[in-house]
Amino acid sequence: MSAEIQVTPKGSMVFNNKSVQGTEINTINKMNNQITNQSVAINYFTLNPLIFHGFTDGTGKYSLSNQTTTIPKMATVGASSKLLTENVYADSSMRNKIGTYNQDWSLSRDTNNTAWFCIETSSNLLLSFDPAGTSSECYKINAKGDILASKVTLSQPSSNGSTKTVTLNSQ
Repeated sequence: MSAEIQVTPKGSMVFNNKSVQGTEINTINKMNNQITNQSVAINYFTLNPLIFHGFTDGTGKYSLSNQTTTIPKMATVGASSKLLTENVYADSSMRNKIGTYNQDWSLSRDTNNTAWFCIETSSNLLLSFDPAGTSSECYKINAKGDILASKVTLSQPSSNGSTKTVTLNSQ
């Protein structure tokens, strides 16, 4: 199983009547080298501090985010906090809400010199065809904050009550 994620900066844009930056996220999921799902979304955010405002995708989905805290520039291993609540709608009319998701951030020890900075999401937003379960997007960082590796973990409940977990590691 693999996920190829291509990030393309789109520059200055307007989203929800705000001046923002946009980034296109093209995700191709494969199993046994066969494409099982492909999605294209644009994430909208502002910088200094980094605030996520929402996304739109190729199916017409439209999300609005209420970010309650900013990601800190410095944190201690073991620190964590709620980051945002995001409402996702079927389209930009926002008449049909299809989900509400929460995100938290955390910093956990990896080695004496590295840590994992993770953003945990209350749903598998990377699996648009089956959002049940949770997902986390983690970055291995050093003390300067340089990104050394990344991983995405998807956890899905199964019909027998157990949980299936798949972790995709960067190469």
